[in-house]
Amino acid sequence: MYTRVKPAHTSRRCLMKSLKQKLGIAVFILIAALFTALIINENKPEFIAYNEFIELIEAGEVDSVSLSDGASIRFEISGARYETDNPRSAWFKEYLLLNGVGVAETSSGLSIAQSVITMSVFAFGFYYVSKTMNRGGVKNAMALDTEQISSEKAGEVTFCDIAGNVEAKESVADIIDFIRNPDKYAKYGARMPRGILFYGSPGTGKTLMARAIAGEAGVPGAMLENLVNEAAINAAKKGGEFITLEDIDNAYYTIVAGSPKKDAENRDKRITAYHEAGHGLVSKLVAPQNTVSKITIIPSTKGAGGFCVSIPPDKMYYTKKEIEAKIMVDLAGRAAEEKIFGSEHITTGAANDIEKSTSLIRDYVMKYGMSEKSGLISTAQFSEKIDTFAECSEHIRRLYNETRRLLDENGDKLDAVAGLLLKNETINEKELESVL
Repeated sequence: MYTRVKPAHTSRRCLMKSLKQKLGIAVFILIAALFTALIINENKPEFIAYNEFIELIEAGEVDSVSLSDGASIRFEISGARYETDNPRSAWFKEYLLLNGVGVAETSSGLSIAQSVITMSVFAFGFYYVSKTMNRGGVKNAMALDTEQISSEKAGEVTFCDIAGNVEAKESVADIIDFIRNPDKYAKYGARMPRGILFYGSPGTGKTLMARAIAGEAGVPGAMLENLVNEAAINAAKKGGEFITLEDIDNAYYTIVAGSPKKDAENRDKRITAYHEAGHGLVSKLVAPQNTVSKITIIPSTKGAGGFCVSIPPDKMYYTKKEIEAKIMVDLAGRAAEEKIFGSEHITTGAANDIEKSTSLIRDYVMKYGMSEKSGLISTAQFSEKIDTFAECSEHIRRLYNETRRLLDENGDKLDAVAGLLLKNETINEKELESVL
């Protein structure tokens, strides 16, 4: 970045006037911001932790709750107002009503009075700035003495800067859409391609095309560079002569799940081993077409106790049976914990699995029309709220029981996979199949 200085041709008097105008505008903006903050935080109720809030409900002390779509909800106890986190759960309203709590649904925005006052303040500010600009000119009121020009912005490249190469641009269009909208593909089990290989003689536009992909996708430079850099570090640590596929694989899993750490307790390792063994075993039983590329019980710096990577084949559509199989794979970790350690010793390790299976079963019922009870109806199209919690819960319970049955029938294989994980800590698909 460089700075180009404008020549000063104004008199001292004009300069002082300009500075006063700018100072007045700055002071007004500061006052408006403080005023708005005071309005928003006016009479802000006391915050209470969510677990304490649940205890108050079960004790019968909560009189009413105001539900909203915001980050927090408000409730009353004997006339006093309090605030807690919003769980945003489909069953929450039903839970409140069953516990005798009055429920009201409100907007999460400002009150009408607060909105009117805030809008009035900014309208007056706009009038003041406009009047100042008309009186003193845009140059005197708002212009800066320097003009900053970003060399990075000037160097941004998109497909508009590339002539020809139509076929190459069309070939990478899907990759760009994947980078822009990862959730669109993630819900079908797709994973981000690890990179794109451009080949050709020097001067054929390989580097320019790579820069254009980054520019179109709106992401840095740097995602692929980060992967290769991590792989280079792995290769250097083991004294390799060059970067191998193993180095890139390890780098990929490090970026996704975090660096491995080996300070887990023995009991935690045994729980993790059976949890991840459950995922891997059920994946092979109900989705044999999937590739179980890696199962590990090594904790990561990102908080994962371990993970199992089950990759489905690349396809356009997924059947009802395949979606149910995906849910069963997600539930298999918790099912294995319950089978081996008992229902009283299940752990929090299944939190992310439950979140994913809940999202899938919700689409199964509300979007894909795969539930016999709801039929071929997209409930999301209705303006009124339709309670599908009980129906989704019933399907989850059915699939969980089926998963438990599979694990009960294949208990010896579950023990074998868990034992191999406790011995080696990490296994691949070939090693998994060897014990099955």
